[in-house]
Amino acid sequence: MRVLVITPVPPCPADHGNKVRLRTLITALESLGCSVEILVVDIFSSNLNEARKSYGSRLHSVTWQPPRRALQALKHQLIRLSSTKPCLSNIQLFFRQVRLLLASVLKTALSRAEMVYPVFGEYLVLPPGVKHSVQSLLAQQHFDIVVIEYAFLARRLPFIGSIFKVIDTIDADALCLKSLEREGLTGPKLLLKAEQERTILSQADVVIAIQ
Repeated sequence: MRVLVITPVPPCPADHGNKVRLRTLITALESLGCSVEILVVDIFSSNLNEARKSYGSRLHSVTWQPPRRALQALKHQLIRLSSTKPCLSNIQLFFRQVRLLLASVLKTALSRAEMVYPVFGEYLVLPPGVKHSVQSLLAQQHFDIVVIEYAFLARRLPFIGSIFKVIDTIDADALCLKSLEREGLTGPKLLLKAEQERTILSQADVVIAIQ
């Protein structure tokens, strides 16, 4: 049986709980005789060297890069402004220019993105090549099962089609929010509300969660 695992984090180095869980899942599937391929949707600019050594050609990745021209403009603007004599007007201009340039980078990123997910008031942008990478893998190889790590990553993956889909939520967001609310705390925007989570998980044939 052939399995494709789609994840925003690499399975190694296993230096965080989510990576340990992912690596354990992959090892368990392999112990059952499954052939596992891994697609890392590299949102967090992870170091994939160790994962490539461990999994070789079975590890695939797609990485989102901010628009280079906008970043270069931001760099030159910061250098130019930092060379001026400090005064209140210069400082105000500096932050105004930085805000405008960052807004430009974000606007360009969102125009290229396939999915935008709110994180602490900011945005987590899914690389624009994800859909093509998944479809390319599915066209080149036969898979019986697709395992998607994290519910937010499954939000915009209906293009996987009729393949048996497993969502490994890592955390059950709605339960986390409920626990925080009991303590009088407000959960981060990263966590999905119950209705959002229910809609996303309804795409799956099987759902795995820690809680």
